[in-house]
Amino acid sequence: MVVRILLLSLFLLESLALTSSYAEDQTAKVKLKSLVDRATATTSQQVTFSIELSRDQKIEIEIPQVGARIAGLRVVDFGQDPDQKRGEIVYSRHYYILEADISGTYILPAIKIEYRDSAGKTKYASSGEIFLEITGIASSGDQEKRDDIRDIKGLIERPIDYLKIIIWTLSLLTVLGISFAIYYFMIRRSDKGKLLPSIPPREVALAALEALRQQLPRGSIGQKEFSFSISFIVRSFIEEQFSFPATDRTTEEIGKAVNTIISLSDDERSEFYQILQGVELIKFADYSLAEAEQMNLIKRSEDLIASSAPKIEDRSIAEQEDSII
Repeated sequence: MVVRILLLSLFLLESLALTSSYAEDQTAKVKLKSLVDRATATTSQQVTFSIELSRDQKIEIEIPQVGARIAGLRVVDFGQDPDQKRGEIVYSRHYYILEADISGTYILPAIKIEYRDSAGKTKYASSGEIFLEITGIASSGDQEKRDDIRDIKGLIERPIDYLKIIIWTLSLLTVLGISFAIYYFMIRRSDKGKLLPSIPPREVALAALEALRQQLPRGSIGQKEFSFSISFIVRSFIEEQFSFPATDRTTEEIGKAVNTIISLSDDERSEFYQILQGVELIKFADYSLAEAEQMNLIKRSEDLIASSAPKIEDRSIAEQEDSII
């Protein structure tokens, strides 16, 4: 009787085992696994990170690219093996060859893939994170290669030659003294060497605009170069004439501070800002002007310069008269 019970128990256990194995083969249509060839490495060693996928040939699914998610490690090479088919199961493998520059603990990302089974139901296959330990200790082979590297010899102290230092210092002072003497006696003291009066900003700006106008009919200047030239000429004139820092500011910053130029009227401030906004469209929005529009922009700039420059001259004359009185 006991023997029969034992035989019956063994038969039931075997039946349960066969049922479990069969259920696993039917339900596990997709298996995803990620692994590394070594969990601990040095900074001089490479680590191969592999992602392996097995699936039923009827299920369409691919291994995602995860190279951008690998943080802290350099991907020196990557690729994938040709798919292999064994019966109804297709095996795929992607790999990444990694190197680390700094020792520490790195985490390789978890993988999660969404797919639909043969019944059309959405399912997921996933693999966990992998912890990778990198040490800075070189392997014995690397250490042998480095044994022939010798330390740099220490600095050799050389005595300070104070005599040479004194000679070079005196020579430099002599050259500077001669240069100053030539400047003072031949330029400052000579009537012919009087400094030429500086050219007014108004004349400089108008001459530059005229030169720009001459280039338009020949087509020797592009749209962006034209816009940069107009902007620089007008900004430089305003900066030189009214001591308003315009060349190193953006158009938006100038628009906020233009009201501080008290020597300009409201219309002149508005025209100045509108000219800068017009060239901004050409510089940054790829807006093109016809030759007639370019000529008109030059004319507007000339009118602004001509109308605003005399105010400084008139004010300086008035200040001189007040000082005389």
